[in-house]
Amino acid sequence: MAQLVLPGASVPPTGEGAVQPRPAPPKIKPATVDGLLGKPIMQNGFRGRIVINRDKNGFSARIVLAGEKISKPNEACGIDPGGNDPITLKPVPSTGAPLFEAAAEGCPLSFAVLDDSIIVTSPPQACIFESADCRVDPRGLWGPGPQMLEPRTAEFEKERPRVDKAVRETYKEKIGDASGKAEVKAIAAEQAGFSAAREMICRNYAREAVHGFCALRYSEFRAVTLQAPPLPQPTPPAAAKKPPPPKPAKPAPPATN
Repeated sequence: MAQLVLPGASVPPTGEGAVQPRPAPPKIKPATVDGLLGKPIMQNGFRGRIVINRDKNGFSARIVLAGEKISKPNEACGIDPGGNDPITLKPVPSTGAPLFEAAAEGCPLSFAVLDDSIIVTSPPQACIFESADCRVDPRGLWGPGPQMLEPRTAEFEKERPRVDKAVRETYKEKIGDASGKAEVKAIAAEQAGFSAAREMICRNYAREAVHGFCALRYSEFRAVTLQAPPLPQPTPPAAAKKPPPPKPAKPAPPATN
């Protein structure tokens, strides 16, 4: 049926001259620590071991780091920085992926929690344990082994287009909302390095070419980071009021005889 337009009524623009509203990007929900509790995860799905548990103080983790001998780089070595005891996890304020710090002796870790995995973002360089003749670099994705992931390949392939779209469209929103050339340049540079960083982090994940788990989780981390609102800024304390200046003393009356 043709639409009836009354005289004087405004008609929304259509065709080439119309400005269509940009669709909102898919929202990627941050993961929670609960999905990881009690489940062993490994660096690149095959070495080391981290198990996160809840305790009376919050969360803790049993950590085993894997590396190579300093004297013989082709030989594997392992470090238990907690000395067989769990290490307390300190939460870090975040509006995106949950962030934690683990004060592991000789190799303090910072990591973000993703679905059934974590991404260790620091220390900034490998940790050296001279007494154990061991060098470890814990950075990268820690998650399940490939035997647990390959049966879920179809699930990962189905989810990947939605996550990639969330990254792409949210990036466009950030660029559109940026104030000034400096902010645009910073966002663009960070996004330009995203694909290269994902490739570098995921190239060593066990059988990544088969299941694509690492690439999916790293893309989710990027989407959640882009979509996270800014942290609320603490309200500065009110300035203390200055006491009023003292009143000048009155002169003493003259003495009388």
